Amino acid sequence: YLLNIYIRFYYFINKQLGINRYMMTLERVIENCRPGFKVNPNEKLVNTIIKRINICEGECPCANDGVDKMCPCSNYREKDYCCCKLYVKEDE
Repeated sequence: YLLNIYIRFYYFINKQLGINRYMMTLERVIENCRPGFKVNPNEKLVNTIIKRINICEGECPCANDGVDKMCPCSNYREKDYCCCKLYVKEDE
């Protein structure tokens, strides 16, 4: 609960100061979905991951070993593996 208050306050202050930060949204997640993958059907998990991406200023929130950690990370783009499970294979 306190984390949600902090996140809202953080974005409110940045908006008031005119700071343009990286902002991941569900729409952006859907746009970045590659053929053969789908957005994880667990809505609560997806929303949590999106919040963490925004806290990390666009970087993947999990401990991934990719070269480029900006979401979608290089593991997802090049190795067909999303370590945070934001994207899952369609057959899963």
